[in-house]
Amino acid sequence: MTVRHTLLLTGCHPRPLASYLKAVAVLRLVAEQVDSGATACWQGDDLELTSTLDAVGLRRFFSQDYRPTPVISPWNGGSGFYPGDNQSGIEPISQATQPRFAAYAQAIQVARQVMADQGVQEKVKDGKAVLLERLRAELPDDALPWLDAAVLLTADGLKFPPLLGTGGNDGRLDFSNNFMQRLWAMEQAGAGLQAQWLDNSLLGTPTPKLVDAAIGQFLPSHAGGFNTSFGFDGKSRVNPWDFVLLVEGALAFAAAAVRKLEGAEAAAMVFPFMVRAAGAGYASATDKDESDTRDELWLPLWSQPATWRELRQLLGEGRAMVSAGGGPRPAVSALDFARALGDLGVDRGIIAFERYGFHTRNGLSTLAVPLGRWQVRRNPSAARLAGLDAWLDRFRRAASDANGPASLRRLRRRLDEAVLAVCAQDTWPNRRTLLLTLGQAELQLNKSIAFARDKGVAPVPWLDPQWLPAPDEQGVEERLAIHLAAAGLRHRFSLAEGDRVLSWAKVEDPARVWSGTDLHRDLAALALRQDVERAQRGQASPPTLVGADLADLAAFLAHQTDDPALADLALAFALLRPAELQAAAGRVEQAEVPYLFALLALAHGDAPLPLDTRGRIRDGDPVLPPVPGLLRRALAGDDVGSSRLALRRLRASGLPARAFAHRRPEARDIGLSTSPDLTRRAAVALAFPLSVRARAALVARTLVLPTDLMESA
Repeated sequence: MTVRHTLLLTGCHPRPLASYLKAVAVLRLVAEQVDSGATACWQGDDLELTSTLDAVGLRRFFSQDYRPTPVISPWNGGSGFYPGDNQSGIEPISQATQPRFAAYAQAIQVARQVMADQGVQEKVKDGKAVLLERLRAELPDDALPWLDAAVLLTADGLKFPPLLGTGGNDGRLDFSNNFMQRLWAMEQAGAGLQAQWLDNSLLGTPTPKLVDAAIGQFLPSHAGGFNTSFGFDGKSRVNPWDFVLLVEGALAFAAAAVRKLEGAEAAAMVFPFMVRAAGAGYASATDKDESDTRDELWLPLWSQPATWRELRQLLGEGRAMVSAGGGPRPAVSALDFARALGDLGVDRGIIAFERYGFHTRNGLSTLAVPLGRWQVRRNPSAARLAGLDAWLDRFRRAASDANGPASLRRLRRRLDEAVLAVCAQDTWPNRRTLLLTLGQAELQLNKSIAFARDKGVAPVPWLDPQWLPAPDEQGVEERLAIHLAAAGLRHRFSLAEGDRVLSWAKVEDPARVWSGTDLHRDLAALALRQDVERAQRGQASPPTLVGADLADLAAFLAHQTDDPALADLALAFALLRPAELQAAAGRVEQAEVPYLFALLALAHGDAPLPLDTRGRIRDGDPVLPPVPGLLRRALAGDDVGSSRLALRRLRASGLPARAFAHRRPEARDIGLSTSPDLTRRAAVALAFPLSVRARAALVARTLVLPTDLMESA
């Protein structure tokens, strides 16, 4: 029976990108050249390799038996195929007599013959596609993996997979020529030095003898430059094996040209687990990371042993499906990919993904920047985002317009951050941030309504009630905001109209009095508008079964609430249907409120006063007529004047205030002297809907009911 050995390669990690590609290369090369049944998986941050090779055998394979993949780029200047190029790698390999370099030497010879037949003597500019077609037809099969990974021939011309720059080079750095240079440098090094390099690469064993050579975008910490060493500048420090293996690993990611059968679009390039970048979700994010980038690469991590055949199939498909309103669709952006992970829209067996962005850093250099690790686990919020799928895409496109409002561009960035956060962890603080951002987006779209209509950005769709906090997650601000939003706050600040599908109303609505800038000012405007609508309606409002509790209103009146947060939450919760908000509202115990507020709330409300102490509305419960001037006096801070009007209204309705029942009739309406601040606070608090239960408690504590008068007589 074949003996299998398990080795923990502590030098192969998911980060940086060079190390991940190195891990893929180890499995690929061992499986293709030694043991087809070899498997690998990730154990923490290390690669676990199981094969017929023990530690000694693995070292011997790479140092003596490893057959390098022919990596050549005759279409690039600096590739070694043109006069003036560095020839220190290509020349000795092309003339090498060792059997393991035979395929490499043959590929170089064929490429040179193709170039001679084509009359190519200097760097190709206009005829690159023709040269590539000939190379693809005539190069030996061993050389095709590099060509497929570096460049793609389509009907629209050449396309370059972002992992290998622009056709196998990064600026002036040609990967193929450097690959050959590193190979031959190791071939010329002594056995002891080569063993040190290999142990450092595979096992992380320290070695002081790294070489000064280019590493490109794959290992930014070793690339050298300013602030990378002692002093002002540092040299590049590279292990030759790291560069060789990262290139071998990159061959596992081959691009493909696909065409949708139902469309007549030109062929598009698909790269495994590559999506459009999002400048969000990491500390150094900027808008330029989204515009000046080569997209993002999400690399899978798996915890169960996988063969090279299984991993090759996974990388070849490289798909992630995200839930959308019309059904699952492929993820095309970083936001989509994060949603797919939470909705388990990726292959089973993958436990996490390493996110990489190809960003411009250190001047004009493009570096593979690690952007964090994302776990694959069920996240209900990721599925709920399906209802926002179409709107999010349209909003992001419109808000990215350089000529659009700056406020929307800022909101787009905040929205991306919020979506990624809620996909990473489904908690109320993360959902709250997303809801707040959506509320601000709705507000800003209304302030830029012409732009929204021109770009075809509809109002934010009605949200699922599961976005709301559970009752035990609700604080006083959440509860008050829910009740305020449930009273129809959305039409107070938004022109959104419609039942299932929302659109922008064409006519301005005078009911839009909520500016979203200051809670006190907005509550005052809302209370005044409600007064106007009451006069226009000419009849009592139906009783509110669900409304704010007195304990929460007492906290608001005592300045114990975070008013800006309350205002933002009200905008956010207004994106849910009022009936669903009422069902989600939490309840707290009733509490004492300032006497002035009780008088104003009872005298000013236009709903029936529940005289039943159990909080039930009965036929015949009185509806007090409006009191002209009461609200405006209270908003002006006139405590005595507003309370006097309230006391007179209550006494005239046969419901005198209990605290004044002992006074002579002519002395009852002198008013209360409290403070202008409390009076204004109590006045704006009238905009909050009061539940029947709360109003019944105010009646029982504040008024002398008719039955009480009869008993005292």
